[in-house]
Amino acid sequence: MSKWVSVHEKKAFLLWFLENHRLKKADARRLLEVLIKHFHILENVHFTDELKPNRKTVVISSINSDEIGFKYYQSGRVYEEVAMAYNEITNNPTEPVYLLLHFYGKLNNQRYLHLIENKIIDNIRRYEYYEKVAKQAEEILEGSLSANKKEILLHQIDKALDEKNEELFQQLVKQLQNYI
Repeated sequence: MSKWVSVHEKKAFLLWFLENHRLKKADARRLLEVLIKHFHILENVHFTDELKPNRKTVVISSINSDEIGFKYYQSGRVYEEVAMAYNEITNNPTEPVYLLLHFYGKLNNQRYLHLIENKIIDNIRRYEYYEKVAKQAEEILEGSLSANKKEILLHQIDKALDEKNEELFQQLVKQLQNYI
């Protein structure tokens, strides 16, 4: 699943992340700073919350996380050296890189949740959107049906008056009061 996020949004989030979180590995900070400075690389960075070991995936953790400080996955191999990831990413700037960040409060951080490519969260957002649209559509339909029934009752009341049918007129007026 691919989701487009602007380079500006990615950069703003990474700047915020570096400003507010201390990383377990200082070299990882330098790697993120390189990503921030080079928009053509950052353009191919995809935030994720799922480990993708067969793709270029960088895992970085803050000191408040229980996860390991840094790991780099590429083609099924795992590296713990930031330099390996740095060289691979800067030498191949057009290849996609997945970035998995571990920090305290990430599941409540709306900026982060907006950036990540996560099927579950996207499905929840899609469900909430469709529920909202369905509710609005239902309200419109109910309003339309109500207006239509009201119009029919008014027509029947006019007909009852024309025919001087007082009993039918009273019944229809009672029904009409439900729509007013």
